[in-house]
Amino acid sequence: MVFRRRPPRPRRPIGLGGRPLRRAAMHQLRIANQLYEEKQWLPAAEHYERLAAAAANRGLPQAPQLFLRAGRARLQNGDHETGLAHLHEAVRLLGQLDQFHRLHQICPRIVNELKDLGLERGALELDQAIHAILDRQRSEDHAQYQTNVNLRFPPKCTSCGASLRPDEMEIIDPQTGVCGYCGSANHAD
Repeated sequence: MVFRRRPPRPRRPIGLGGRPLRRAAMHQLRIANQLYEEKQWLPAAEHYERLAAAAANRGLPQAPQLFLRAGRARLQNGDHETGLAHLHEAVRLLGQLDQFHRLHQICPRIVNELKDLGLERGALELDQAIHAILDRQRSEDHAQYQTNVNLRFPPKCTSCGASLRPDEMEIIDPQTGVCGYCGSANHAD
């Protein structure tokens, strides 16, 4: 009996959670991107707004990016109030979804774009909103670090013998932490 190797299955496009995005959503996104590239700001904004609202309702990580695009399209169309509202919603969602690295990335570019459009006040307000989220995140990280440092774990992991440092462990609950080396649970004294 001869065994033949099966040819690899073609990979499906990855969407959220390993699932492909729905065809209808992908189609709408392609249309929105095409309209945006053609500088048809209003129809592009409307497509992005529908996609962003649906993504936000489902808690999808693409929602902030879609709100950013919708806001930029509205700003280019001259609808500054709605555009700024979409940008603020994108910033809020980035903070809510713990996408703090994206806030660091987008902050300078968006603030500069708003200034280029003559929206100094909008740029200042958005910059303050972004920094408020980042400052809150830093203080929460610091509080979590202080909590972790005060826990008394054994000096060595009970499974692998590695030195345990609370700031290098994932804390599951006030009495349990996971070793960063072997992944086993260790209990505080």
